[in-house]
Amino acid sequence: MEQKLAFHTLARSGDTLGSNTFGLLVDKDGQPIHEHNDAGAKSDVKDISNNPDFTSLLDVNGKLYSITQFESPRPGVAYVSEMEQSSDGELTLTSTTPIDFSSWGGVWIPCAGSVTPWGTHLGSEEYEPDARPLDETPDQEASGSVTTFLRYFGEYKATATGAETRTAGFFPYNYGYAWEAQ
Repeated sequence: MEQKLAFHTLARSGDTLGSNTFGLLVDKDGQPIHEHNDAGAKSDVKDISNNPDFTSLLDVNGKLYSITQFESPRPGVAYVSEMEQSSDGELTLTSTTPIDFSSWGGVWIPCAGSVTPWGTHLGSEEYEPDARPLDETPDQEASGSVTTFLRYFGEYKATATGAETRTAGFFPYNYGYAWEAQ
């Protein structure tokens, strides 16, 4: 038996779905994160990830949702989107909302994911920050990836010491874990 296959795009980074922008990086307060230049200055351009890495499809009490995690420049972001399915099976995203990771200090770099047998989304973080130099030599300059992540805490800097990252709210041991969303 031959089966005709086709696809259609559900969403692209930068699409507006409901009142949110799919893939927009957000800070600890849910506000847009902006790009910054090499000098660390905040620009007027909002930072939108073009790196969706994993999307789950979840049925929650008969309603369809997807969770898309973006393996993006730091900080990472994940969106939960409401979906509708037509009678012929076609899916459409109707709205999207960033997942609030503020209780954990943000999400580092979301990577691989899976759907559990009980219908939840499992995500993971990769390339977690090396905590040792930040702890052992707090006056040493933090890596560029850590400095870039500081935008999550509202800090736009070209450089920062380990001590300054802690003052901003960054704690390197918070990252590199699997996480579950339901």
